[in-house]
Amino acid sequence: MAHSKFLVVLTLVTSLLLSSCGGKENCNIPSEISDINVTVDIERLDLKLDSLNSLRETANFLNKNQGFLAGFLEPQQYQNPNTVVGRFHNLVTNPGFDSLQAETRKVFDDNKIEELENELELLFKHIKHYYPDYTVPKVQTVTTGIIRDLYVTDSVIVIGLDYFLGEKGKYRPQQPQYILDHYTPEYIVPKIALLISNKYNKVDLNDKTLLADMIYYGKSYAFVNAVMPCLEDRKIIWYSEDEMEAAYNNASVIYSYFISNELFYETSPMSKRKYVQERPKTPEIGDQCPGRIGTWLGWQIVQRYQDKTDKPLQELMNTREAELIFQKASYKP
Repeated sequence: MAHSKFLVVLTLVTSLLLSSCGGKENCNIPSEISDINVTVDIERLDLKLDSLNSLRETANFLNKNQGFLAGFLEPQQYQNPNTVVGRFHNLVTNPGFDSLQAETRKVFDDNKIEELENELELLFKHIKHYYPDYTVPKVQTVTTGIIRDLYVTDSVIVIGLDYFLGEKGKYRPQQPQYILDHYTPEYIVPKIALLISNKYNKVDLNDKTLLADMIYYGKSYAFVNAVMPCLEDRKIIWYSEDEMEAAYNNASVIYSYFISNELFYETSPMSKRKYVQERPKTPEIGDQCPGRIGTWLGWQIVQRYQDKTDKPLQELMNTREAELIFQKASYKP
């Protein structure tokens, strides 16, 4: 049953909400970060696909680009390695692929790619500020036939541009609209930052509670907030403005629901999925309650913990004990 007090009336956006999830227009990057020497020169694999006219050329292309091969084409699925070469060759030589290529180049022209390079440079500068030993990976773009969005490792980042064509794109992933809403060009770098956070986000593998999942996501969002400080909070968590407003305006209702239903220490995978995995809404709490509301609440707890303890990002990310963060935060909206 939906919580009866959730979103009875949507109030005007408060000053707290504006400061928490607004545009951060006055965001300034300090010189100790902006002066870090980082250069990103995106390798346009997508522009090389037109020249793959034979199986041998396609095989050589894939052999030279193991990150794309491993991350997007999953060769381990095939007993014969020639199978993946043949499948990809059939894709890129299909007449319909030319249309997808044209659409991708229309959205991601030279100006958009330069903008992407600048955003990535700023992201990597921030990461190196917090983690000086961080090695900037090679960055490549490719048209995939809308197979996958991103592949991120320590050495290479591959961006499937055709996954991010946006609402005006002729070709979109086969996903529901609430997921498609955050497959636009502006979400590429935030998604990359979130994936990079996995490298630093330490967890207690023995803790199977919903609280552990919530704090994990909360720490991930805190990482993105630190390395992309000018990014709107809603774009960190992939919420619309209305969803952010609904969450903040009903924070006490959301928290009370978790308390009254003893959800923090829930261990059932099915129950946990309701609150941290992709859903358009969380109807158990209210008809207008955003999906993944447990990840949002986890972020609020982590933010309160940061405010109270003033722990640096590195120490936060190294803290494995979700319960410790929860208790020290003493979060109550």
